[in-house]
Amino acid sequence: MNLCSDVPGLSKTYGSTRALDGVDLLVAGGESRAIMGPSGSGKTTLMHVLSGILTPDAGQVLMSGPSPVEISGLKAEARARLRRERIGFVFQEGLLMPELTAAENVAMPLMLAGVSRSEAEVAAGDWLARLGLAGMGDRRPAQLSGGQQQRVAIARAQITEPDVVFADEPTGALDSTTSEQVLTALLESTVGRGAPLVVVTHDPAVAARCSRVVRLEDGRMPVVGLLPFAGSPMGVEGLWLGPGLLAAACAVLLGFSVLAAFSGLRRVQVTPLGVRTRQRSQKVWRGRAVLAGLGVVLVFVLHNMVPIRSEWLMLVVAFVFLAVPLLAVQLVGPWLLKVITARQARRATTAQRLIAARNVLESPQQMWRQVGGMAIAAFVGVIAGSGTGLIAVGMETNQNAEDLMFFGDVQRGVWLNLAVAFLMTTCSVGLNQTAQILDRRDLYSGLAKMGLTAGQLNRIRSLSVMRSLAAVLITAVVSASIVAFPIVGWAILSAPATVAVVAAVLAAGVLLIRCGLLATRPTLQRVIAAG
Repeated sequence: MNLCSDVPGLSKTYGSTRALDGVDLLVAGGESRAIMGPSGSGKTTLMHVLSGILTPDAGQVLMSGPSPVEISGLKAEARARLRRERIGFVFQEGLLMPELTAAENVAMPLMLAGVSRSEAEVAAGDWLARLGLAGMGDRRPAQLSGGQQQRVAIARAQITEPDVVFADEPTGALDSTTSEQVLTALLESTVGRGAPLVVVTHDPAVAARCSRVVRLEDGRMPVVGLLPFAGSPMGVEGLWLGPGLLAAACAVLLGFSVLAAFSGLRRVQVTPLGVRTRQRSQKVWRGRAVLAGLGVVLVFVLHNMVPIRSEWLMLVVAFVFLAVPLLAVQLVGPWLLKVITARQARRATTAQRLIAARNVLESPQQMWRQVGGMAIAAFVGVIAGSGTGLIAVGMETNQNAEDLMFFGDVQRGVWLNLAVAFLMTTCSVGLNQTAQILDRRDLYSGLAKMGLTAGQLNRIRSLSVMRSLAAVLITAVVSASIVAFPIVGWAILSAPATVAVVAAVLAAGVLLIRCGLLATRPTLQRVIAAG
């Protein structure tokens, strides 16, 4: 198999900057070609054009062999499929998916090609053994040394036996001894089977190991104030808390922010070698479920069996009766999400489902923080639905206008809280997903270079969030129904008005979360385009 750029050579321009200017290159089967040059000389651009990540402004890229193809003439989807099936990539940082084990990382290209998970993992084990990593397939990347991670990346690049392998600074983050071992493994696994190898490097020692070297040079009043309250619009005065309460609210938020910051600092270690961050997967304590259950049982006992004569105390107990189960949902949620997602990971049959499940398992608490706000909305939605059912019954009994106005104010307040919860959760998902994309830009860029399309990457992110959301909603609705049942009874819970409200809440929640995910797609597209 040969890889070549055709006359009059490859050209690529970004604005007024000419990154490539008439470059001609031929890489024959069994040959290793090093591309060298200073930063900004066009080395990475040339590699991206040759591998079909970018298309040239002029010139052609041809891949010969049993299935010859003009890479530069293919559409984006076809080029992505070509990279997935016939091209291997090894990157400077390895870009292994931290949620997956070494064997799962290596098996991923085969699974994306439709090979069953069991067969793919067997082949992955064989490749790991060939590269001196036998018995390490069940380790996560954080449990491997830099050189071992790079050999896992090489195994991932080779498992489909690609027609050509591209390596972008494959030894740039390694010491000299490990670099030599990794480069030897890369050459033997690629050139040794007759495939061409293209290496982009700054290191003359790496270039010296290759058969040939190419050198390059050169964004009034809120509408909510119009809502009626106590018979008239609430206005600005109904929205303004006053300086005291506003300052108190800000102080509480600041306090939580400081606590969160100190909590995050626990992962930072200062060592004689510098500052690093612990990369262990977050653990979810099983005792959460026990504490949550004990709290709910205690509140139920106090509410139903302890006589209370004071009206003020009755209000306090009623508030606690609703608040404690909601807190219990927040407490047990991450643990329950971990249990559900672990089962999904074991039963995953596609690469996207496996990556999505592992992504959640890497930090169930983090995913719960993204979508856990919807648990509050769903919980309140069931209570609001029960209230709507009670109001419907009250209207049938012809209650006076003052009572109906009171019920209406309560209902509007609940709906307003729901709307705020929906929007906050949507923003949380959007911000967290955007931050995750930017934090993992190298990983997403690497996956795209390997042949995963933007649609496949978005599918993985969507599965992670929407499956977690389903677990959140089911948990919250069941918990709220258990709480509301002793108060309103089955007749109210199953009333059409109640069911309609709950269904509307769930549908709105899912739709808004979906919109939050869609809003992050342009960020992913830009990350992929930036390479």
